[in-house]
Amino acid sequence: MADRYTYIPLIGLFIVVIWGAAELGGRLRVPKAALTGAAVAVLAICSVLTYRQAQRWQDSVTLFRHALEVTENNSLAHKNLGAALANQGKYGEALQHVTESLRIQPEPKEYVSQAWLYLQFGEYGKALQACRNSIALSPGEEKAHFLSGISHVHLGDHRSAIQEVQVLRGLRSPYAERLDDFLRNSGIAVPSS
Repeated sequence: MADRYTYIPLIGLFIVVIWGAAELGGRLRVPKAALTGAAVAVLAICSVLTYRQAQRWQDSVTLFRHALEVTENNSLAHKNLGAALANQGKYGEALQHVTESLRIQPEPKEYVSQAWLYLQFGEYGKALQACRNSIALSPGEEKAHFLSGISHVHLGDHRSAIQEVQVLRGLRSPYAERLDDFLRNSGIAVPSS
């Protein structure tokens, strides 16, 4: 659960507990020194626990690794860890987490992430399959069509790459022009319409 959202709502409860403990201590005639010592001990424990928790929030990789340690089948944590690792250039590890995220919960945009990672390794057939998986779930997924076109070029299937440009034009996607430029820079003539 998102513990960062509990601070403000819990202020009232903390006040109730503190004032209640003081009131109870007064009724039971507990010496003030004992109450003070207990309060100091509780604050010390809370400080240590806060420090430990703050260490888990130092960056996205640390946060989502911890989330995976304490949960099972957490697609969101795998997806976010994969994105954080990809941003650090750790594509192999990122691909493992993206693939695990997809095993748990297939999503069109996550297949696009998987395709992009496969392209980084030159695994064009696998990238193309990831694009197909994305398009099967969401036919209008523009970036999947774009990466599919790039994969087709690398696999030597120029006709299919040109078809992806046509699909993107039909979707009125800005990726149409980018794929068109990529094909032209690869020496592939693309018809105007």
